[in-house]
Amino acid sequence: MSHNIINQDGSYALLASVSGIDLKTAAQTTLYTVPTGKTCLITEVVLFATAATAVTSAPIIRIGKTAGFNEWLGLTTLTGLDTTNEFLSLSKSANLLIHQSFAAAEVIKIDVGTVATATTLTVKAFVFGFLV
Repeated sequence: MSHNIINQDGSYALLASVSGIDLKTAAQTTLYTVPTGKTCLITEVVLFATAATAVTSAPIIRIGKTAGFNEWLGLTTLTGLDTTNEFLSLSKSANLLIHQSFAAAEVIKIDVGTVATATTLTVKAFVFGFLV
């Protein structure tokens, strides 16, 4: 669900929240579609575990727009995200100092490439950033 909440000065804000992302299923889920006439700069994605049971191996995800889905975040193991109500903040890191911006109408997705070994592991994603 896109919120398109941008502070009046164009500063950092919640762009979208998406529920029900199953990290036990290899699939892509849309996080945000950039509005017409805008460019999106994502500054952070928070993954909040809404259900986590018997997690024994972490999923590997990436975030982007093309078949590679790595323009914003390359392959990343979500180590430690194994309990309901935990969250993981994905933002600038030592292994990813440069991020890709996204043009109008581009669809930003999370790709679960390697699934979690668990009874359940479902997250809600919060996408933060700004539009220019």
